Amino acid sequence: MSKRQNDADTELLNAARNGQAQEVREALTAGANPTLRDSMPLRLAVCAGHLETIMILVEAGADINALEGIALFNAVDR
Repeated sequence: MSKRQNDADTELLNAARNGQAQEVREALTAGANPTLRDSMPLRLAVCAGHLETIMILVEAGADINALEGIALFNAVDR
């Protein structure tokens, strides 16, 4: 993995955790992998309840099936 790819992936993880939708978009544009570590960016966004970020990640190809055991509706309920 290149340093650029690694940086984009790190940026994606941090932005997803913090619900920073624009930064998530930028990381994805820079080549970040939305399925990184079994869709960890999506898991982080769901656990934190960041609905806009969740939608961006799913549209980018994050695997919602990787959320087994995590209640997706919790993000919507907030």
